[in-house]
Amino acid sequence: METDSSPTAEKKPPKLRWYQTKHNLTGENVVSIRERQRHASAPRYCWSSLSLGRLLAAIVTLMAGSGCERPRTYPIVIITDPAVSPSADRVAMVVSRGDPQVFQKMLDEKISPVERGHAMEQFGATSRSSLCVLSLSDGKLNDIPAECDFSKVAWSPDGFQIAFTSSRLDSTKTDKPSFQSLGCVNLKTGTVTVPFATPPCWSPSYSADGKHLAFIQGKDDSLVVVDLSTRQRRTLENSVYRHALCWNPKSLQLFCIGEHGVCQYALSHDKRRVLWSAKGAKQPYPMQLICSPDGTQLGVHFQDGRFCTIDLASGILQNRFKCDHYFADFDWNIAGICYLDAVDGDRKDKAQLRVFDPSTGKSSLVVKESISDPRWLNTSEILVRRGNTELWRYRISDGQGKCVFSGDAQ
Repeated sequence: METDSSPTAEKKPPKLRWYQTKHNLTGENVVSIRERQRHASAPRYCWSSLSLGRLLAAIVTLMAGSGCERPRTYPIVIITDPAVSPSADRVAMVVSRGDPQVFQKMLDEKISPVERGHAMEQFGATSRSSLCVLSLSDGKLNDIPAECDFSKVAWSPDGFQIAFTSSRLDSTKTDKPSFQSLGCVNLKTGTVTVPFATPPCWSPSYSADGKHLAFIQGKDDSLVVVDLSTRQRRTLENSVYRHALCWNPKSLQLFCIGEHGVCQYALSHDKRRVLWSAKGAKQPYPMQLICSPDGTQLGVHFQDGRFCTIDLASGILQNRFKCDHYFADFDWNIAGICYLDAVDGDRKDKAQLRVFDPSTGKSSLVVKESISDPRWLNTSEILVRRGNTELWRYRISDGQGKCVFSGDAQ
């Protein structure tokens, strides 16, 4: 491993990643595998965080320098990236407001590229995306003064900080995060700061002890870890997949997907361990990672829909289940792994919300609905996004659901 390079050092053009080669992805502005999958055929009922994020990022770029005012009086058109707080009493999410008619026109698959371009410009002139925190006890939505990108937001373990990436183009205000830079919100004071890192950044994630923050940075897609007490930065790896990064909840071990495959890094001795090798691999490649709550297994979701676990002691990979829904997302607690699967072969309409029990190897159905973004609230309830603007909580025992937030009511 190496120390983070100087900002003035000459930057080399990015190398072709193994996952780019596999999917014929070239160029500096490459779309990642997960984004490419989601761009292929977007569902009509709701949009993914990443695909919509790229669309709205293009809108923001079109607005640059236009001097357009963006009033906050428009309704909520979509919420993305819900993240449950460590105490499970709040949900952080990105809330986008804009003209709903223009928003729907922008998603219409039947219009021409020229018409879509006009709709994007029109929507960009009035839209605004911000970081919000929802209280599950009283339903109050706290709008934080931070224009947020569509990368996943991350809670600190103590629940007092939220890390995010910004969508604000104005870089003249040095105390505020500019486009795709890393920002942090102190929920006690309400202040937004740019503690470290230069744009672009993706996927911030706190270690379980709250002492380190990891993220992907720069055109080289470098995996960077910052010691929050000393502000010391370390670059662990380059050419890392931007949207698959997780910590071991029981130790200072970090997992990512890179040119070598699925890798594990222990901060104590600065060594890389390859858990699944990309060298000579002919099978579908890994897309997402998640660690078990006891820190003994790493869950790996592959492009063909297989979900496997790797025993971190022995390195043995075991097939667990297969899920084939467009919104592939997972959360793991002691009750099991919650995920979405297709309904009768339809990957884009209703989804099966299911829970897999690793101890028994069995998967159980919770509910069938037009949902995405499953997140455990506790051992008996799962939070999901329903449609574009609602959050619901479902009991795993009987599938009964309750709406906890509706953008239409705001």
